[in-house]
Amino acid sequence: MTLFRSYRFEWQTGLHLLLGVAVASFPAAVAVWVLGWWLGALVQTVRTRNAGGIAGFAAVYLGSLELLARMSQSGLPHEFAKYGISVLLLTGMLVERNKRPFAYPILLYFLCLLLPGMWMAAHFFSLSEAIDQISFNLSGPLCLCLATLYYFQRRFDLQDLARAMRFCLLPIVAALGFLSAKSPDISQISFTFSANFEASGGYGPNQVASVIGLGLLLLVFAFIFKIPLFRSRLMLYALLGLLTYRGLLTFSRGGMIAPLVVAGLMLLIYYYHHRSSLRRIWTTLLSVMALTALTWVIFQQINTATGNRLYYRFSGERPTGVRIGLGKYSSGRLEIMMKDFSVFLENPILGVGPGMGKYKRFEHGYRNLAAAHIEPSRMLSEHGLPGLLALTILLFFPMVEYFRRKEMTEKLWLVMGVFFCLLFMTHSATRLAIPMVMYGISFIRLKSSESENS
Repeated sequence: MTLFRSYRFEWQTGLHLLLGVAVASFPAAVAVWVLGWWLGALVQTVRTRNAGGIAGFAAVYLGSLELLARMSQSGLPHEFAKYGISVLLLTGMLVERNKRPFAYPILLYFLCLLLPGMWMAAHFFSLSEAIDQISFNLSGPLCLCLATLYYFQRRFDLQDLARAMRFCLLPIVAALGFLSAKSPDISQISFTFSANFEASGGYGPNQVASVIGLGLLLLVFAFIFKIPLFRSRLMLYALLGLLTYRGLLTFSRGGMIAPLVVAGLMLLIYYYHHRSSLRRIWTTLLSVMALTALTWVIFQQINTATGNRLYYRFSGERPTGVRIGLGKYSSGRLEIMMKDFSVFLENPILGVGPGMGKYKRFEHGYRNLAAAHIEPSRMLSEHGLPGLLALTILLFFPMVEYFRRKEMTEKLWLVMGVFFCLLFMTHSATRLAIPMVMYGISFIRLKSSESENS
Protein backbone atom coordinates (compact mmCIF):
# COMPACT_ATOMS: atom_id res chain seq x y z
CA MET A 1 0.00 0.00 0.00
CA THR A 2 2.88 2.36 0.82
CA LEU A 3 4.45 1.58 -2.56
CA PHE A 4 1.15 2.35 -4.31
CA ARG A 5 0.79 5.70 -2.54
CA SER A 6 4.40 6.68 -3.23
CA TYR A 7 4.10 5.92 -6.95
CA ARG A 8 0.41 6.75 -7.34
CA PHE A 9 0.75 8.79 -10.53
CA GLU A 10 2.96 6.11 -12.09
CA TRP A 11 0.20 3.56 -11.42
CA GLN A 12 -2.45 5.91 -12.81
CA THR A 13 -0.34 6.47 -15.92
CA GLY A 14 0.01 2.73 -16.49
CA LEU A 15 -3.72 2.21 -15.97
CA HIS A 16 -4.61 4.89 -18.54
CA LEU A 17 -2.19 3.35 -21.02
CA LEU A 18 -4.00 0.01 -20.63
CA LEU A 19 -7.41 1.70 -20.88
CA GLY A 20 -6.36 3.24 -24.18
CA VAL A 21 -5.32 -0.17 -25.49
CA ALA A 22 -8.66 -1.64 -24.38
CA VAL A 23 -10.60 1.16 -26.08
CA ALA A 24 -9.16 0.07 -29.44
CA SER A 25 -11.34 -3.07 -29.10
CA PHE A 26 -14.30 -1.46 -27.29
CA PRO A 27 -14.66 2.11 -28.63
CA ALA A 28 -18.20 2.56 -27.26
CA ALA A 29 -16.73 2.37 -23.76
CA VAL A 30 -15.26 5.85 -24.25
CA ALA A 31 -18.75 7.35 -24.44
CA VAL A 32 -19.54 5.82 -21.03
CA TRP A 33 -16.17 7.04 -19.73
CA VAL A 34 -16.71 10.62 -20.92
CA LEU A 35 -20.36 10.87 -19.86
CA GLY A 36 -19.67 9.27 -16.49
CA TRP A 37 -16.80 11.64 -15.81
CA TRP A 38 -18.82 14.69 -16.86
CA LEU A 39 -21.95 13.79 -14.89
CA GLY A 40 -19.95 12.81 -11.81
CA ALA A 41 -17.98 16.06 -11.89
CA LEU A 42 -21.14 18.10 -12.42
CA VAL A 43 -22.91 16.47 -9.46
CA GLN A 44 -19.86 16.92 -7.23
CA THR A 45 -19.49 20.55 -8.31
CA VAL A 46 -23.08 21.33 -7.31
CA ARG A 47 -23.05 19.20 -4.15
CA THR A 48 -19.84 20.75 -2.76
CA ARG A 49 -20.36 24.20 -4.28
CA ASN A 50 -17.18 23.64 -6.25
CA ALA A 51 -15.06 23.05 -3.17
CA GLY A 52 -11.40 22.64 -4.10
CA GLY A 53 -12.07 23.77 -7.67
CA ILE A 54 -13.54 20.43 -8.77
CA ALA A 55 -15.00 21.90 -11.97
CA GLY A 56 -11.67 23.28 -13.14
CA PHE A 57 -9.72 20.05 -12.69
CA ALA A 58 -12.51 17.97 -14.24
CA ALA A 59 -12.65 20.33 -17.25
CA VAL A 60 -8.94 19.80 -17.95
CA TYR A 61 -9.38 16.03 -17.89
CA LEU A 62 -12.50 16.14 -20.09
CA GLY A 63 -10.83 18.46 -22.61
CA SER A 64 -7.83 16.16 -22.88
CA LEU A 65 -10.06 13.07 -23.13
CA GLU A 66 -11.90 14.50 -26.15
CA LEU A 67 -9.15 13.33 -28.53
CA LEU A 68 -9.60 9.69 -27.50
CA ALA A 69 -13.38 10.03 -27.86
CA ARG A 70 -12.97 11.28 -31.41
CA MET A 71 -10.23 8.86 -32.47
CA SER A 72 -12.20 5.87 -31.23
CA GLN A 73 -15.42 7.04 -32.96
CA SER A 74 -17.24 6.56 -29.67
CA GLY A 75 -20.52 7.95 -30.97
CA LEU A 76 -20.55 11.08 -28.80
CA PRO A 77 -21.76 14.32 -30.46
CA HIS A 78 -18.84 16.05 -32.14
CA GLU A 79 -18.96 19.19 -29.98
CA PHE A 80 -19.89 17.46 -26.73
CA ALA A 81 -16.60 18.18 -24.94
CA LYS A 82 -16.73 21.92 -25.65
CA TYR A 83 -20.31 22.29 -24.44
CA GLY A 84 -19.79 19.85 -21.57
CA ILE A 85 -16.80 21.85 -20.35
CA SER A 86 -18.70 25.11 -20.79
CA VAL A 87 -21.61 23.84 -18.68
CA LEU A 88 -19.25 22.46 -16.03
CA LEU A 89 -17.23 25.67 -15.67
CA LEU A 90 -20.29 27.91 -15.74
CA THR A 91 -21.89 25.78 -13.02
CA GLY A 92 -18.71 26.00 -10.96
CA MET A 93 -18.72 29.80 -11.15
CA LEU A 94 -22.40 30.04 -10.25
CA VAL A 95 -22.40 27.76 -7.21
CA GLU A 96 -19.06 28.57 -5.56
CA ARG A 97 -18.93 30.95 -2.63
CA ASN A 98 -15.75 32.85 -3.41
CA LYS A 99 -15.96 35.69 -5.88
CA ARG A 100 -12.96 36.69 -7.97
CA PRO A 101 -11.99 39.37 -10.52
CA PHE A 102 -13.94 39.18 -13.76
CA ALA A 103 -12.20 39.05 -17.16
CA TYR A 104 -14.45 41.51 -19.00
CA PRO A 105 -12.33 41.69 -22.19
CA ILE A 106 -12.79 37.97 -22.85
CA LEU A 107 -16.55 38.28 -22.44
CA LEU A 108 -16.44 41.09 -24.99
CA TYR A 109 -14.36 38.84 -27.29
CA PHE A 110 -17.15 36.26 -27.36
CA LEU A 111 -19.95 38.81 -27.74
CA CYS A 112 -18.13 40.35 -30.71
CA LEU A 113 -18.36 36.98 -32.45
CA LEU A 114 -21.79 35.92 -31.21
CA LEU A 115 -24.09 38.93 -31.66
CA PRO A 116 -23.19 39.99 -35.23
CA GLY A 117 -22.84 36.31 -36.13
CA MET A 118 -26.40 35.57 -35.01
CA TRP A 119 -27.75 38.43 -37.10
CA MET A 120 -25.79 37.39 -40.20
CA ALA A 121 -26.66 33.68 -39.88
CA ALA A 122 -30.35 34.52 -39.65
CA HIS A 123 -30.15 36.22 -43.06
CA PHE A 124 -28.42 33.36 -44.88
CA PHE A 125 -29.85 30.21 -43.28
CA SER A 126 -33.10 28.82 -42.00
CA LEU A 127 -33.51 28.88 -38.22
CA SER A 128 -32.31 25.29 -37.77
CA GLU A 129 -29.36 25.80 -40.15
CA ALA A 130 -28.43 29.06 -38.40
CA ILE A 131 -28.39 27.29 -35.03
CA ASP A 132 -26.20 24.52 -36.47
CA GLN A 133 -23.72 27.00 -37.98
CA ILE A 134 -23.47 29.10 -34.81
CA SER A 135 -23.22 25.98 -32.65
CA PHE A 136 -20.40 24.49 -34.75
CA ASN A 137 -18.37 27.65 -35.33
CA LEU A 138 -18.77 29.31 -31.93
CA SER A 139 -18.57 26.30 -29.58
CA GLY A 140 -14.78 26.76 -29.45
CA PRO A 141 -14.89 30.51 -28.66
CA LEU A 142 -17.59 29.82 -26.04
CA CYS A 143 -15.37 27.21 -24.38
CA LEU A 144 -12.38 29.59 -24.46
CA CYS A 145 -14.47 32.43 -23.03
CA LEU A 146 -15.87 30.44 -20.09
CA ALA A 147 -12.52 28.79 -19.37
CA THR A 148 -10.87 32.20 -19.12
CA LEU A 149 -13.67 33.59 -16.94
CA TYR A 150 -13.42 30.55 -14.64
CA TYR A 151 -9.63 30.37 -14.23
CA PHE A 152 -8.87 34.12 -14.34
CA GLN A 153 -6.75 34.95 -11.27
CA ARG A 154 -7.83 31.76 -9.52
CA ARG A 155 -5.22 30.96 -6.87
CA PHE A 156 -3.20 27.77 -7.39
CA ASP A 157 -0.24 26.50 -5.40
CA LEU A 158 2.37 24.23 -7.00
CA GLN A 159 0.46 21.14 -5.85
CA ASP A 160 -2.67 22.41 -7.61
CA LEU A 161 -0.67 23.11 -10.75
CA ALA A 162 0.87 19.64 -10.68
CA ARG A 163 -2.60 18.14 -10.20
CA ALA A 164 -3.99 20.05 -13.21
CA MET A 165 -1.04 18.93 -15.34
CA ARG A 166 -1.63 15.30 -14.35
CA PHE A 167 -5.32 15.55 -15.20
CA CYS A 168 -4.28 16.78 -18.65
CA LEU A 169 -1.57 14.16 -19.16
CA LEU A 170 -3.52 11.03 -18.18
CA PRO A 171 -5.99 11.07 -21.12
CA ILE A 172 -3.06 11.82 -23.46
CA VAL A 173 -1.40 8.66 -22.17
CA ALA A 174 -4.66 6.79 -22.87
CA ALA A 175 -4.54 8.16 -26.43
CA LEU A 176 -0.99 6.81 -26.72
CA GLY A 177 -2.26 3.38 -25.70
CA PHE A 178 -4.98 3.58 -28.34
CA LEU A 179 -2.47 4.62 -31.02
CA SER A 180 -0.11 1.80 -30.09
CA ALA A 181 -2.92 -0.76 -30.38
CA LYS A 182 -4.67 0.70 -33.42
CA SER A 183 -1.81 1.78 -35.68
CA PRO A 184 0.07 -0.75 -37.81
CA ASP A 185 3.73 -1.48 -37.22
CA ILE A 186 5.98 1.20 -38.69
CA SER A 187 7.24 -1.28 -41.31
CA GLN A 188 3.68 -1.74 -42.61
CA ILE A 189 2.82 1.97 -42.97
CA SER A 190 3.10 3.62 -46.36
CA PHE A 191 4.79 6.95 -45.62
CA THR A 192 4.64 9.75 -48.19
CA PHE A 193 5.41 13.46 -47.92
CA SER A 194 2.02 14.17 -46.30
CA ALA A 195 0.60 13.83 -42.80
CA ASN A 196 -0.07 10.18 -42.05
CA PHE A 197 -3.52 8.97 -41.01
CA GLU A 198 -2.41 5.36 -40.52
CA ALA A 199 0.03 6.39 -37.79
CA SER A 200 -2.63 8.66 -36.26
CA GLY A 201 -5.14 5.89 -35.55
CA GLY A 202 -7.19 6.90 -38.60
CA TYR A 203 -7.94 10.35 -37.17
CA GLY A 204 -6.66 13.81 -38.15
CA PRO A 205 -2.85 13.85 -37.75
CA ASN A 206 -2.70 17.57 -36.92
CA GLN A 207 -5.09 17.21 -33.99
CA VAL A 208 -3.45 14.02 -32.73
CA ALA A 209 0.02 15.55 -32.94
CA SER A 210 -1.15 18.79 -31.30
CA VAL A 211 -2.46 17.02 -28.21
CA ILE A 212 0.72 14.91 -28.07
CA GLY A 213 2.68 18.16 -28.40
CA LEU A 214 0.76 19.57 -25.43
CA GLY A 215 1.82 16.55 -23.41
CA LEU A 216 5.44 17.25 -24.35
CA LEU A 217 5.10 20.90 -23.38
CA LEU A 218 3.71 20.01 -19.96
CA LEU A 219 6.57 17.59 -19.32
CA VAL A 220 9.17 20.15 -20.44
CA PHE A 221 7.57 22.78 -18.18
CA ALA A 222 7.68 20.37 -15.25
CA PHE A 223 11.28 19.53 -16.16
CA ILE A 224 12.39 23.19 -16.12
CA PHE A 225 10.59 24.16 -12.92
CA LYS A 226 11.11 20.85 -11.11
CA ILE A 227 7.40 20.24 -10.63
CA PRO A 228 7.16 16.68 -9.23
CA LEU A 229 4.71 15.06 -11.63
CA PHE A 230 6.40 11.68 -11.13
CA ARG A 231 8.32 10.22 -8.24
CA SER A 232 10.37 8.26 -10.78
CA ARG A 233 12.62 10.26 -13.11
CA LEU A 234 12.71 7.25 -15.42
CA MET A 235 8.95 7.55 -15.99
CA LEU A 236 9.38 11.16 -17.07
CA TYR A 237 12.00 10.24 -19.68
CA ALA A 238 10.00 7.22 -20.87
CA LEU A 239 6.88 9.32 -21.39
CA LEU A 240 8.87 12.05 -23.15
CA GLY A 241 10.32 9.44 -25.50
CA LEU A 242 6.99 7.77 -26.24
CA LEU A 243 5.20 11.08 -26.87
CA THR A 244 7.98 12.25 -29.20
CA TYR A 245 7.93 8.93 -31.10
CA ARG A 246 4.15 8.87 -31.63
CA GLY A 247 4.02 12.57 -32.45
CA LEU A 248 6.71 12.41 -35.13
CA LEU A 249 5.11 9.34 -36.68
CA THR A 250 2.01 11.39 -37.54
CA PHE A 251 4.17 13.45 -39.95
CA SER A 252 2.21 16.50 -38.77
CA ARG A 253 4.33 19.62 -39.08
CA GLY A 254 1.92 21.99 -37.35
CA GLY A 255 1.26 19.67 -34.44
CA MET A 256 4.96 19.04 -33.69
CA ILE A 257 6.59 22.34 -34.65
CA ALA A 258 4.22 24.33 -32.41
CA PRO A 259 5.46 22.81 -29.12
CA LEU A 260 9.06 23.37 -30.26
CA VAL A 261 8.30 27.04 -30.92
CA VAL A 262 6.55 27.46 -27.57
CA ALA A 263 9.30 25.63 -25.67
CA GLY A 264 11.93 27.77 -27.40
CA LEU A 265 10.07 30.96 -26.50
CA MET A 266 9.78 29.86 -22.86
CA LEU A 267 13.50 29.14 -22.68
CA LEU A 268 14.41 32.50 -24.21
CA ILE A 269 12.31 34.32 -21.61
CA TYR A 270 13.71 32.13 -18.86
CA TYR A 271 17.31 32.82 -19.89
CA TYR A 272 16.67 36.55 -20.19
CA HIS A 273 15.12 36.68 -16.74
CA HIS A 274 17.97 34.69 -15.15
CA ARG A 275 20.80 36.08 -17.31
CA SER A 276 22.74 37.16 -14.20
CA SER A 277 22.66 33.65 -12.69
CA LEU A 278 25.18 31.54 -14.59
CA ARG A 279 24.59 28.50 -12.36
CA ARG A 280 20.85 28.46 -13.06
CA ILE A 281 21.35 28.95 -16.80
CA TRP A 282 23.98 26.21 -16.98
CA THR A 283 21.77 23.74 -15.06
CA THR A 284 18.81 24.42 -17.34
CA LEU A 285 20.99 24.26 -20.44
CA LEU A 286 22.18 20.77 -19.49
CA SER A 287 18.55 19.65 -19.13
CA VAL A 288 17.67 21.13 -22.52
CA MET A 289 20.65 19.38 -24.11
CA ALA A 290 19.49 16.05 -22.66
CA LEU A 291 15.98 16.55 -24.05
CA THR A 292 17.36 17.65 -27.43
CA ALA A 293 19.57 14.56 -27.62
CA LEU A 294 16.60 12.31 -26.83
CA THR A 295 14.50 13.99 -29.54
CA TRP A 296 17.34 13.76 -32.09
CA VAL A 297 17.85 10.04 -31.51
CA ILE A 298 14.12 9.34 -31.96
CA PHE A 299 13.96 11.56 -35.06
CA GLN A 300 16.87 9.72 -36.65
CA GLN A 301 15.37 6.30 -35.92
CA ILE A 302 12.03 7.22 -37.50
CA ASN A 303 13.72 8.97 -40.41
CA THR A 304 15.79 5.88 -41.16
CA ALA A 305 12.74 3.60 -40.91
CA THR A 306 10.78 5.83 -43.32
CA GLY A 307 13.50 6.21 -45.94
CA ASN A 308 14.33 9.83 -45.03
CA ARG A 309 10.72 10.87 -45.60
CA LEU A 310 10.44 12.38 -42.13
CA TYR A 311 13.32 14.73 -42.95
CA TYR A 312 11.81 15.60 -46.33
CA ARG A 313 8.42 16.22 -44.72
CA PHE A 314 9.70 18.71 -42.14
CA SER A 315 12.40 20.36 -44.26
CA GLY A 316 10.17 20.93 -47.29
CA GLU A 317 12.87 19.37 -49.47
CA ARG A 318 12.35 16.55 -51.95
CA PRO A 319 14.74 13.72 -52.94
CA THR A 320 15.52 15.63 -56.16
CA GLY A 321 16.82 18.56 -54.08
CA VAL A 322 13.89 20.80 -55.01
CA ARG A 323 12.26 22.76 -52.17
CA ILE A 324 8.49 23.21 -52.15
CA GLY A 325 6.97 26.68 -51.85
CA LEU A 326 5.40 28.14 -48.72
CA GLY A 327 1.89 27.58 -50.10
CA LYS A 328 2.45 23.85 -50.46
CA TYR A 329 4.43 23.62 -47.23
CA SER A 330 1.43 25.05 -45.37
CA SER A 331 -0.83 22.40 -47.02
CA GLY A 332 -2.95 25.10 -48.67
CA ARG A 333 -3.54 27.10 -45.48
CA LEU A 334 -1.75 30.15 -46.86
CA GLU A 335 -4.21 30.20 -49.77
CA ILE A 336 -7.15 29.81 -47.37
CA MET A 337 -5.86 32.76 -45.33
CA MET A 338 -5.49 34.96 -48.43
CA LYS A 339 -9.02 34.09 -49.57
CA ASP A 340 -10.31 34.97 -46.11
CA PHE A 341 -8.62 38.37 -46.32
CA SER A 342 -10.26 38.97 -49.70
CA VAL A 343 -13.67 38.06 -48.26
CA PHE A 344 -13.03 40.39 -45.30
CA LEU A 345 -12.14 43.32 -47.56
CA GLU A 346 -15.39 42.82 -49.47
CA ASN A 347 -17.48 42.48 -46.30
CA PRO A 348 -15.63 44.50 -43.65
CA ILE A 349 -18.53 45.59 -41.43
CA LEU A 350 -20.10 42.34 -40.20
CA GLY A 351 -18.36 39.76 -42.38
CA VAL A 352 -20.32 37.03 -44.17
CA GLY A 353 -21.60 35.20 -41.07
CA PRO A 354 -20.56 32.02 -39.21
CA GLY A 355 -20.03 29.07 -41.55
CA MET A 356 -20.28 31.15 -44.72
CA GLY A 357 -16.54 31.49 -45.18
CA LYS A 358 -16.14 28.16 -46.97
CA TYR A 359 -18.76 29.13 -49.56
CA LYS A 360 -17.23 32.56 -50.12
CA ARG A 361 -13.72 31.12 -50.46
CA PHE A 362 -15.06 28.75 -53.09
CA GLU A 363 -16.57 31.70 -54.97
CA HIS A 364 -13.15 33.39 -54.80
CA GLY A 365 -11.50 30.45 -56.53
CA TYR A 366 -10.55 28.08 -53.73
CA ARG A 367 -10.64 24.48 -54.98
CA ASN A 368 -13.25 23.03 -52.58
CA LEU A 369 -15.71 23.80 -49.79
CA ALA A 370 -13.19 23.50 -46.97
CA ALA A 371 -14.13 24.28 -43.37
CA ALA A 372 -12.08 26.91 -41.58
CA HIS A 373 -8.51 25.92 -40.70
CA ILE A 374 -7.16 29.29 -39.57
CA GLU A 375 -9.19 30.85 -36.77
CA PRO A 376 -7.77 34.41 -36.99
CA SER A 377 -8.58 34.77 -40.71
CA ARG A 378 -11.95 33.04 -40.16
CA MET A 379 -12.80 35.65 -37.52
CA LEU A 380 -12.10 38.41 -40.02
CA SER A 381 -13.96 36.96 -43.00
CA GLU A 382 -17.00 35.68 -41.11
CA HIS A 383 -17.34 38.42 -38.45
CA GLY A 384 -15.80 41.52 -40.02
CA LEU A 385 -14.78 44.41 -37.76
CA PRO A 386 -16.25 42.78 -34.61
CA GLY A 387 -14.05 39.78 -35.46
CA LEU A 388 -11.03 42.09 -35.74
CA LEU A 389 -11.84 43.51 -32.29
CA ALA A 390 -12.24 39.99 -30.90
CA LEU A 391 -8.89 38.97 -32.40
CA THR A 392 -7.22 42.04 -30.88
CA ILE A 393 -8.57 41.12 -27.44
CA LEU A 394 -7.44 37.50 -27.86
CA LEU A 395 -3.88 38.66 -28.58
CA PHE A 396 -3.42 41.68 -26.32
CA PHE A 397 -5.31 40.63 -23.19
CA PRO A 398 -2.61 38.00 -22.35
CA MET A 399 0.13 40.57 -23.01
CA VAL A 400 -1.33 42.93 -20.40
CA GLU A 401 -1.63 40.06 -17.91
CA TYR A 402 1.94 38.94 -18.63
CA PHE A 403 3.39 42.27 -17.48
CA ARG A 404 1.21 42.22 -14.37
CA ARG A 405 2.78 38.99 -13.20
CA LYS A 406 5.90 39.06 -11.06
CA GLU A 407 7.06 35.45 -10.83
CA MET A 408 8.72 33.62 -13.69
CA THR A 409 6.65 30.45 -13.17
CA GLU A 410 3.43 32.45 -13.64
CA LYS A 411 4.78 34.27 -16.67
CA LEU A 412 5.93 31.13 -18.46
CA TRP A 413 2.76 29.21 -17.62
CA LEU A 414 0.83 32.07 -19.26
CA VAL A 415 3.14 32.04 -22.27
CA MET A 416 2.84 28.26 -22.68
CA GLY A 417 -0.96 28.08 -22.47
CA VAL A 418 -1.70 31.11 -24.64
CA PHE A 419 0.84 30.42 -27.38
CA PHE A 420 -0.09 26.74 -27.58
CA CYS A 421 -3.73 27.74 -28.15
CA LEU A 422 -2.92 30.49 -30.66
CA LEU A 423 -0.61 28.26 -32.70
CA PHE A 424 -3.20 25.48 -32.67
CA MET A 425 -5.69 27.98 -34.10
CA THR A 426 -3.39 28.71 -37.04
CA HIS A 427 -3.78 25.19 -38.46
CA SER A 428 -6.83 23.59 -36.78
CA ALA A 429 -9.06 26.56 -35.86
CA THR A 430 -11.00 25.65 -32.68
CA ARG A 431 -11.64 22.00 -33.48
CA LEU A 432 -10.59 20.65 -30.07
CA ALA A 433 -11.51 21.82 -26.58
CA ILE A 434 -8.18 21.36 -24.80
CA PRO A 435 -6.39 24.32 -26.49
CA MET A 436 -9.32 26.52 -25.39
CA VAL A 437 -9.03 25.22 -21.83
CA MET A 438 -5.26 25.79 -21.89
CA TYR A 439 -5.80 29.41 -22.94
CA GLY A 440 -8.10 29.88 -19.96
CA ILE A 441 -6.05 28.04 -17.34
CA SER A 442 -2.97 30.03 -18.29
CA PHE A 443 -4.49 32.99 -16.37
CA ILE A 444 -4.29 31.36 -12.94
CA ARG A 445 -2.21 33.00 -10.20
CA LEU A 446 0.38 30.95 -8.35
CA LYS A 447 0.74 31.25 -4.58
CA SER A 448 4.33 29.99 -4.58
CA SER A 449 7.35 32.21 -4.17
CA GLU A 450 10.07 32.55 -6.79
CA SER A 451 12.53 30.71 -4.59
CA GLU A 452 10.37 27.60 -4.59
CA ASN A 453 10.83 27.23 -8.35
CA SER A 454 14.60 27.48 -8.47
